[in-house]
Amino acid sequence: MNPARLTLVVVACAAFAATSCRRESDAVAPRAPAPERALPTAEAIDPGLVATELVAVGAGFHRPLYGKDVDRIEVAAFRLERRPVTNAQFLAFVRANPAWRRSFVKRLFADDGYLAHWPGELELLDDQTERPVTHVSWFAARAYAQWLGRRLPTLAEWELAAADFDDAEATLTPRILEWYGRASTAAPSKVGSGLVARSGIEDLHGLVWEWVEDFNSALVTGESRGDPGLERSLFCGSGAVNAANPSDYAAFMRYALRSSLRAPYTVKNLGFRCAENAGDCCSTEEPAALEALPDASLWQLASRWTDHTGRARVLSEWRGRPTLVAMVFTNCRYACPRLAADARRVLDALRPDERARLRGVLVTFDTERDTPERLAAFAKEQGLDTATWTLLRGNAADVRELAAVLGVAYQQAPSGDFAHSNVITLVDADGVIVHRQQGLEVEPIGSVIAIRALLRDRP
Repeated sequence: MNPARLTLVVVACAAFAATSCRRESDAVAPRAPAPERALPTAEAIDPGLVATELVAVGAGFHRPLYGKDVDRIEVAAFRLERRPVTNAQFLAFVRANPAWRRSFVKRLFADDGYLAHWPGELELLDDQTERPVTHVSWFAARAYAQWLGRRLPTLAEWELAAADFDDAEATLTPRILEWYGRASTAAPSKVGSGLVARSGIEDLHGLVWEWVEDFNSALVTGESRGDPGLERSLFCGSGAVNAANPSDYAAFMRYALRSSLRAPYTVKNLGFRCAENAGDCCSTEEPAALEALPDASLWQLASRWTDHTGRARVLSEWRGRPTLVAMVFTNCRYACPRLAADARRVLDALRPDERARLRGVLVTFDTERDTPERLAAFAKEQGLDTATWTLLRGNAADVRELAAVLGVAYQQAPSGDFAHSNVITLVDADGVIVHRQQGLEVEPIGSVIAIRALLRDRP
């Protein structure tokens, strides 16, 4: 991966910044899902591994930059690991789960920098054991957490815990700013060497950046823009105007980093820690029938869906023909109808024989309101032929995972609606992404060329 992709050049380009406090709140942040079917516990596989102690974090609120609908988001009480996950702990996970070894991990789930700092596939240098594990993707961090029967913290939870410092400590803010403003090429220090919050949680600042469950809720484009206020708060460069605390440089840096990430990315100074408490979860099984798929295939995801007819579906059913995939929600009155129109334009630009060899999938962000009946009505309203298009709904965790794979950022507002990026993704017959059409009212020529190339290669 090109390190330049993660370079943070202008802090004002982070469209969301945050401050957090412990008070009563005006809105409720969605909780991250807890594992439903966790892998065997770490202790059952490696008696020598002791999972990091969890520290209770009291309920409070997170104040995001965007604030047209809400000034603060309630965060329920949860527990967070005292320290980041270490190389030694992650090594125990890799030993117990060979699919996550460096030579076996699929490219859909991690780029080629995965665990690049380890001298061997199952080896560590002596001084690495107590350092935080880095060079891990969002998928890998999530899998580790599920292995322990835990989960990744949400963005709001992490920010709430990270704000739990005594404002009276005059030396604290300069220390935090010094770390965030310093470009370090050295390996991170041992866990426990960063700052300690009042809760006793360590290393939230001063050691490594950390993955969160909904990292892709940090929007920095204005693609989903139904009203001018939302547009201003999403566009790069305008974020600081609406910030609850424009001087919070560290929060702007975190949001800028998150907005630049993709789920498979592995970075030398990006690690994670786990949390506990939650709702329902995603599937962790990987069907044996899909082993022949390419490493980067979307069809490997073991998520379960319901279509617009009420039928249960899995993504691998779309194997065999090129497929367009996009994400919408039916209550959307601005971006989603335009995205559907863009999808129709792609098909309209094809010859009838070409259209007959292509399929389309629309997945809703709205797991609560978008019933099969509502999805069917949306297809009719938008002129989507259900002989070609299938509309899907799933649980919140599987929607988040699919969005992470597709590179779609989204965030739910207290009203229940969603701010989201607009992307139409083309995957080949084996589910590998070959083209992404980003934005609204985009000329379909790029998608058409990519589709025709696929059809030529697979008569």
